Amino acid sequence: MTEACGGLKTSLQGNISTPQYPNMYPRDKNCIWKISAPSSYHISLQFRDFQLEGTELCKYDFVEIRGGFSPDADRIGNRLCGSDIPETVTSPSNTLYIQFKSDSTVSKKGFFATFFADPPGSRTSRRSLIGLSKPQADRSQSLRFIFS
Repeated sequence: MTEACGGLKTSLQGNISTPQYPNMYPRDKNCIWKISAPSSYHISLQFRDFQLEGTELCKYDFVEIRGGFSPDADRIGNRLCGSDIPETVTSPSNTLYIQFKSDSTVSKKGFFATFFADPPGSRTSRRSLIGLSKPQADRSQSLRFIFS
């Protein structure tokens, strides 16, 4: 059975992860998440766990983040791969485009990330709230999210 990945997210906060997380992600996947917030909001994405195949140019398995809603939008930062947890990324607008791509060879644990949207002029950093959202394996569900 093939597991779907990616999709459209329109909530003010949520989580995304590689297929089968926290188990090894499947080979040959191309997942695209589009996150949309109300006009004039900005979206931040924070990785809580990050373990992809690592190469110097991230040409095999990678995550790319774009500040827009299409693969042609400006990329925010470099391609991401390896096992170092990336810095929090904030979109320049109210949309974010995230692509995860894996090749046909090496497979790793993948990633788990939390996103949130802040209204214009908000000075409250919600980074401290991100720590409240952690994945927890559950035998009855593939993943359950616990919010303290």
